[in-house]
Amino acid sequence: MPVFHTRTIESILEPVAQQVSRLIILHEEAAGDSNLMPDLSKPVQVVKSAVDNLVKVGHETCSTSTDDLLRDEMPHALERVNHASTLLINAAHILKHEPNSIKGRQMLIEGARCILHGISALLLTFDEYEVRKIVRICQHVFNHLLHAENIESIDELVDFVQNLTPILTRMSKEVDLRIKELTHVIHRKLLTRSVEQMKTLIPLLISSISVCVTSKHTGGHTIVEAIENRDYIVNKINDELGEIIRILQLITIDDVLLNEFDDDEQHNLKKLLKTLGSRMFQAKHWLENTRAREGTLAERSLRVILDDLRTHITEHCLDEAQAIVLMQKVDTLSQMLHHLIQLRRQSKGNSNEAISLARDIADHLDDLYQSLEQAINLLRYTSDYQRPATTVNGKVDQAQRWLTQPDTDHFGFGEFSVRSLVKIGRQLVNICELSYRRDLIECCLAIDDLVLKYNDALRRRLPINGPECVMISRSLLSSIHQLQYRLQEAIIYQVSDDFIDITSTIKSLRHTALKSYDELNRQEAFQTAIQEFTNHSTTLIQTARLAANGTSCRSKSTIETINITASQINDLTPQVVYAARIIFGDPNRSSTTQEHFDLLSEQWLTQMEYLRKHVDEAIPSDEFVKVSEEAVIHDTQQTEKAIADLSPSIIVDSTSNIIRRANRVLLVTQQEIENSEDKSFTQRLKKAADVLKQTFPPMIAAAKQLALSPDNKVIHSKWQQTNNELIDAVGNVREILQPSSTNLINSVARLSFNPRSRSSSRSPPLRPPLPSDEELAACAAAPPRPPLPLIQETEEEMYDKDLPRPQFNQPILVRKTKMAAHDLHLYIKQYSSIDNKLVALGKKMAHFVAQLSFLIRGETGTKRDLISISREVADMSEQVTDIVKKIANECSDRRIRTNLLQVSERIPTIGTQLKILSTVKATMFGTYDVLPHSLSKSERAMICSDEDAEATEMLIGNAQNLMQSIKETIKAVETASEKLYFVVDDVHLCWTKRTR
Repeated sequence: MPVFHTRTIESILEPVAQQVSRLIILHEEAAGDSNLMPDLSKPVQVVKSAVDNLVKVGHETCSTSTDDLLRDEMPHALERVNHASTLLINAAHILKHEPNSIKGRQMLIEGARCILHGISALLLTFDEYEVRKIVRICQHVFNHLLHAENIESIDELVDFVQNLTPILTRMSKEVDLRIKELTHVIHRKLLTRSVEQMKTLIPLLISSISVCVTSKHTGGHTIVEAIENRDYIVNKINDELGEIIRILQLITIDDVLLNEFDDDEQHNLKKLLKTLGSRMFQAKHWLENTRAREGTLAERSLRVILDDLRTHITEHCLDEAQAIVLMQKVDTLSQMLHHLIQLRRQSKGNSNEAISLARDIADHLDDLYQSLEQAINLLRYTSDYQRPATTVNGKVDQAQRWLTQPDTDHFGFGEFSVRSLVKIGRQLVNICELSYRRDLIECCLAIDDLVLKYNDALRRRLPINGPECVMISRSLLSSIHQLQYRLQEAIIYQVSDDFIDITSTIKSLRHTALKSYDELNRQEAFQTAIQEFTNHSTTLIQTARLAANGTSCRSKSTIETINITASQINDLTPQVVYAARIIFGDPNRSSTTQEHFDLLSEQWLTQMEYLRKHVDEAIPSDEFVKVSEEAVIHDTQQTEKAIADLSPSIIVDSTSNIIRRANRVLLVTQQEIENSEDKSFTQRLKKAADVLKQTFPPMIAAAKQLALSPDNKVIHSKWQQTNNELIDAVGNVREILQPSSTNLINSVARLSFNPRSRSSSRSPPLRPPLPSDEELAACAAAPPRPPLPLIQETEEEMYDKDLPRPQFNQPILVRKTKMAAHDLHLYIKQYSSIDNKLVALGKKMAHFVAQLSFLIRGETGTKRDLISISREVADMSEQVTDIVKKIANECSDRRIRTNLLQVSERIPTIGTQLKILSTVKATMFGTYDVLPHSLSKSERAMICSDEDAEATEMLIGNAQNLMQSIKETIKAVETASEKLYFVVDDVHLCWTKRTR
């Protein structure tokens, strides 16, 4: 089947598919109307020329390559393409002389089918060869990393770095080139992320090895911590290398773990599969080395993975029998590994038994990997299109769909989302500020009560549109939105409070670790510093994840970045602690150990600043400043209380918090200035920021004097004056950041009112006089009433109609396509298509894709219909992309612009693929009748069913991806419209709720 994961493959396949589409349509027109086939020599010759060029390049590549797999596969692929080209040439020749020839038509459709498959196979063969070249470079890096644990001296470390550097440079260059070639956005992002992470980890690796060498030579007081540090970094690099290799070998988007923070049933299994794959190379190298002992990095990594598999297999495999089989395989591997270690302990690693056992373990590892992969695929194919939402926004959307159409929520995601929101609310109650707890608890209790009532109404089979169900669902929806608002309010306060200071605990950790050996309570102080740093890091990570998943942020990129960065910091925190322990236990105070700690702590701080920046982007800046202003006022009240109590320590703490909060407001303000291209807005904001900044020095000076003399009235008055100026400056920033009401005014102005229909300035017309007797008599003899004129349905009314709901008795592939279209239509039908071209296009596309679900299976329509509708959908996709690009270009908010371009980036590629895949599917209709007669009946049936099933699955997957991308794009534009009002050329986007 055709694949489109690179720009080169797509650029070659698209024109070939266009020519093949023409041939299919001509064939069908001639067959349907008994018309004569036109002369096909020219279009066939165009295809042949393209094929000849490909074949020539293929032969040249094959003759110069040393890749055995390429030399084996390429000739077969070239032969297949040549055969298809010959079929087309012969078909064109026969039809030119015999336009009604059945044999010629059969050869034509068979040649069209084979040409697409053949060219795709040829391109894939060549592409896999290119990927193998990069993978070999990655494996060279793997091989060099194996020597990391054997380095005993600085000279060996220097040699290690000199050998590793050129290979890493070459790998980075090749992967960067590959990234530019890939069509799938998610593949590019994952590869870029892994390469950047590699560049960050390599300096840490060199430093950690240096610390290990130093620790061994200075008595080994902290050798355990040094080895843990080194092994952690080596494993992280190996994981990133494994991820690079995995992504390089992917050819479809469905194979990728799209959202690594998704909490669905596949997530943990996918993470384990990824880790197992990346550690496989290490493990096999350890197995092959007959002298390798217990306790090495590879052996310990393998044990950790097997333990993790035991934990997660039972929890996350839906099939109990399959879980038992996987657990048996893990247990068998553990027993075999234990036995091998026993043999090597007895110096029998070279024995036939040990060598055979090592081979068996390697085979069992491969088998376990394949079994786990099959388990994940089974989950993917037995699951439906929708999944439980992971963010608060997504949960609210699913809850709303459940309340409006409960009969479509077959898997219970709606109620699950509501209960999940309540669970988040109760969790937040335990950590949030006291002032927010009461509102959160009240919302949670109200929702619990209303859910019980709603479920009871559904059990009693009350009509969904009946008064009782409508009243309960409206109350429940209102409570859900109230909870969503309260959650965001509490989370924003947590962000303002927790991220007020990110440096103090790590500075304290360093200071405590460097205390001299003769200081009292040195050990206790160090343990306290470790605990404070660890707790602080955990709190910041928890708050960041809440900000990503629990606020109004709808930017997938921002949410994903926050969650991934939080995970990286979570992994890095113990390593910072290990590095601190190394300094603490180093009697010589080696500069190497201090530099290593500084390197890790700098990495931790850089990651934390990056996390804070994206957390600030995830929450509304005006809300953040508002909460900060309230917190500054609260700290001011605490300061006044401390002054009355003559407590200098509390005065210092409270006034320090005021400055820190004001500084956070300044940071957010600076981010907003850099983000906006609106000159008027940025000038006002810069001026307000300058005023705020100027209030810091006098307030700090007055606070210092106040801490020294809290009973001095003059100093107290001076501090109050400077503090009030600071509060006023913060309030001024808040007022500038508050969104204007322009969008609301424009939206109200565009509601469907006709200003000419009535006028309040005019008096009502006089009542007409009653008809006379003569007029009544004339009316009695009036002719019969003519029939009402036929009212033509408008395009808006046509596409506003509800799509037929997917039924469980339909085939799963059809159900998935219809579910995708239904899901998009359900979301956008709430808006009127008037003055909103994007909504109109979305509704039309949903209806067209719903039609595709029947055409794909051949239940209705013709090949021409399938190709035609797919082209229409692809054209509409391009129109959607053009509209979004126009909006983005006019958008003065850089973050919103970037998000709009990112969410729409996939759409043109998916649209192009849809056209190609529909052509492939069209060639499959009636395949059984045109296969060569030399094949047996069973062989013909197998080819027909296998290829047709694969073509159908790929086309449906493509349609699903397109519907999801369109939905995400429309959501992003709608969210952007809440902040900005767009009028771009003739594109008006008015989000008017439908009243019917």
